[in-house]
Amino acid sequence: SDVYYCVDDAATGFSPKENFAVSQFIPERFKVMIDFEQNMVQSDDLYFKTHNKPKCVNNLGTLNCIQALGQTFIISKANLKYFRSGMFNPGNAEDDIYVAYGKCEKF
Repeated sequence: SDVYYCVDDAATGFSPKENFAVSQFIPERFKVMIDFEQNMVQSDDLYFKTHNKPKCVNNLGTLNCIQALGQTFIISKANLKYFRSGMFNPGNAEDDIYVAYGKCEKF
């Protein structure tokens, strides 16, 4: 596995606290450990931790990952471009719903 430094190009979504108004979010930077051979992603920044039960599948060189809190992270091994999202819904949605895209590079 290798550690990557990733930066969002843009992030957008909906704000439940504002009647689900469409919102632009500040792009984030984060670190993530990726093992393309073992189909594994770990990141404190993305809440991809063991207790959140992350699962990944590799489909044609793209690692598709999700964890128990509704966070997703999808990255291409060929060009390290990614998509990520967050859709936590405990029944009374308060957390923002978002989708973002960007690119990673080896740390």
